[in-house]
Amino acid sequence: MLAVSEIAADVINDLVASSGHDPELAGLRFEIDTSSSVMVRYALNVVALPGEDDEVLEADGARVFLDQAAAATLGEKMLDVEIADGRASFTLVDPY
Repeated sequence: MLAVSEIAADVINDLVASSGHDPELAGLRFEIDTSSSVMVRYALNVVALPGEDDEVLEADGARVFLDQAAAATLGEKMLDVEIADGRASFTLVDPY
C-alpha cells in the first residue's frame, strides 16, 4: 500500500487547508491520467471527498484518495516531496 512521508503529509494538509474544502473530509486524489499511452502518469487534485471506489489512506492527518487503477500501480511506493526554489513537488520513491 502507498506510504506517505511526513513532509508529504504536511504539504497535503496545507493544500487542503487552503482549498476551502472541509479539512476533515477533503484530501489529495490520485488517478491514472489516461492521456498518455507511452507511460503511466498520475493526475493529482485536492478534492472535497473521495470517489465512490477510492482507496482512502490517512497519514499524519493527511488524507490521500487513490482511484482503483492508481491503487493497483502504486503498491509499495512512498509519496514524498522535493522542495526547490520554495516550490513543493510530489514524487514517488521506493521506501527501502
